[in-house]
Amino acid sequence: MKRSRSGIGESFSNIKIRTKLVLLSGALLLSLGGVALMGGTTIIGLKDDITLVENNIPNINDDANSVKSILDRQQLALERLATAQSALRNFGELKYWLTDLSASWLNASETAADKSRAALDVDLKAVAAFDSAVAKVVGEQAKKINDLGLQAVDAYADGNRVLGNSLLASARNSILEVDKTLLKLNVDQNAAVEDQKKQAGESFNAASAQVDKARGVAETAINSAQASLNQATGVIGVVMVLAILFTFMTIRSLINPIRQLVSAMNHLAEGNLQTELPKVTRNEIGDMIK
Repeated sequence: MKRSRSGIGESFSNIKIRTKLVLLSGALLLSLGGVALMGGTTIIGLKDDITLVENNIPNINDDANSVKSILDRQQLALERLATAQSALRNFGELKYWLTDLSASWLNASETAADKSRAALDVDLKAVAAFDSAVAKVVGEQAKKINDLGLQAVDAYADGNRVLGNSLLASARNSILEVDKTLLKLNVDQNAAVEDQKKQAGESFNAASAQVDKARGVAETAINSAQASLNQATGVIGVVMVLAILFTFMTIRSLINPIRQLVSAMNHLAEGNLQTELPKVTRNEIGDMIK
């Protein structure tokens, strides 16, 4: 009987079967552990990124509420400006119709003056909600101007031009005071509108910055997760290839010697004493060949 001198993976073939199985199991467990560790690291990274995004949400909500509050104040300022402009316009119409009435004595002019005075009173009630001092001054002066204008008309009707002119002169002094007051009110309200616009722009920019920051964090988290997924896929692929290769080598190191041994035993049973026996290895199959 002859013995073969060499074989594929001679060193690997000399390892005990039990040791091979232990090594195979250990390699597979180690591979699974590595994949699990990588997955856990990826999950932790994602959790941290999600936490960053969540931490930005209150800031975004605060900025959004701030923008809403400023816009509400801006709307209120616009409404007040519109009221101040309306009061200035209606007072201008009141001046015009009183002047026209003093010259024409027309009932239509008196009716138009009364209508302008009523509209001005409505405006002054709205003005009183945010500037009661102005509303009081303008209201008192408007009444005085209206009364002086009507008295001047009566004086002219009675042929007393001196008295009529004197009454109109007094009315003009009050008109100048009211014009000055209403113009200042309009300037102040316009400044308030511009200030609210500026604050709204600054608050909107701050909110946009928070949104951009949150978007950046989210994109970073997505990119990080994709990179980790790609890395994990690559590692799993390598591990699978190595596991298949190691499993193949283990199975082959067990099956081939057994097949060779069975073949040799069959030849010996047939009386062929020149049969070549498999190489003796330092494992259980080697013990059988001995």
